[in-house]
Amino acid sequence: MADQLTRLIFDDFNIRGVAVRIVNDTDQLISSHNYPAPLAKLLLEAAAISAMLTTTLKFKGKISLQLQTPNSLKLLLVQTTHELEYRGIIRHEDYANEAFAELTQGGQMVITIEPDKGERYQGIIALEGDTLTACIEGYFAQSEQLKTRLLIYSRPTGVFGLLLQALPDLSSDADFEHVDTLAQTLTEEEAFELQNHDILHRLYHEERVRSLADESISFNCSCSRDKMLSSLQLLDDAEISEILEASGHIEIQCEFCLTQYKFSAIDIKSFGAVKGNDTRH
Repeated sequence: MADQLTRLIFDDFNIRGVAVRIVNDTDQLISSHNYPAPLAKLLLEAAAISAMLTTTLKFKGKISLQLQTPNSLKLLLVQTTHELEYRGIIRHEDYANEAFAELTQGGQMVITIEPDKGERYQGIIALEGDTLTACIEGYFAQSEQLKTRLLIYSRPTGVFGLLLQALPDLSSDADFEHVDTLAQTLTEEEAFELQNHDILHRLYHEERVRSLADESISFNCSCSRDKMLSSLQLLDDAEISEILEASGHIEIQCEFCLTQYKFSAIDIKSFGAVKGNDTRH
């Protein structure tokens, strides 16, 4: 099955929907990092949610979904572009298989919308739900005043998500409850065994649903050699010189995709991160 995102519209009810599946392209996101299975599952859920949120963009840019807590989950970050290319990372310490509410107690979720051109928007939400989906639903209810239902079916190796959201001219609350009730009949087995269109047909074959074109979704890290060289400007000249003297080069690993970059003194000087023995600030 292909990793894909499918948009749909319930014309009779003024409700939009998004179905997303990520089951193949997960190695760089989770497998290579050796995350504990529950955290890997949470990162997959966040990737699916970030992709579905990206469908709200009406411009070129990206959405970042970030969780920060004072507990063992120090950081969860997923970034997804308007082209449905995503990357993500988790940082954790002393993780002890805590439930989501315990893991995120006292933390916050930040949703950042970054247009390629123009000002960015940031929403900060307290993590008060028992699940990530409950926190997202609460965000839309409070900040957007839009009825939203988010269903996630996840395994350590894949995720399926379904987003239902009322448009501003929703016909009635009863219609939203009807569409939501049908969605709740989906089982985990069906979510992973059926294609997006088969799932939507199974749920809504008696409704008038307009399905938009399927879109591919894939992991793609935006790291580059130049970006990694640029990051060396965060180090002072003494630290750079010490590393170069000790090993003859500096190695940097991208936290997202784990790609290794190696730079010599000549590489660093030619890029401009170091001028002679002085760091350019």
